[in-house]
Amino acid sequence: MAKKNKLRKPKHTPKIETGETASIATFGPRIGALVYDALIVIGIAAIASAIGLGIAEALIASGIVDIAGRYVDSAAYVGSQIWFAILVWGSVAGFYLWFWTHGGQTVGMRAWRLRVQNTDGSAISLTQALIRLATAACGLGNLQVPFDMKNRAFQDHWSNCNVLRLSKEQNGSLLRYADKLEKKK
Repeated sequence: MAKKNKLRKPKHTPKIETGETASIATFGPRIGALVYDALIVIGIAAIASAIGLGIAEALIASGIVDIAGRYVDSAAYVGSQIWFAILVWGSVAGFYLWFWTHGGQTVGMRAWRLRVQNTDGSAISLTQALIRLATAACGLGNLQVPFDMKNRAFQDHWSNCNVLRLSKEQNGSLLRYADKLEKKK
């Protein structure tokens, strides 16, 4: 029996079993989803950077932070600050953690009909998502897929989950299920 994560039990996600219409995702669709998500992540990082620069400008204008003689401009100041790196990388991490634990699909994964889930078909926990994020190495963990007998990536092994390639019907049913949940709120 698989060990359950007691820290957080995912809710409201239907199980999808591996069968004739769902199989472990191969290298090509994983990279396709990664490219789609990269475009979104670039946008998220840009927005987080703009917010960080706005905060820095407000701190400088109010006199709380003095950059005279130490930094050329506010961009040089924020580039050297740990809070700025946490803001940007935290926003990117939040994107993946939210989508993986709420339905198992990022936007790119939906487009390529992929879903990350446990071997029993249930949604992954927050702990599994954190492990997955830490071991994915910004997507480089997928380079193991062509060489793995079960088409699993490095992060799949470490987080004890699978990425499935869904049929059109399964992917559509997940999207309809998510719509029903939204309407209930």
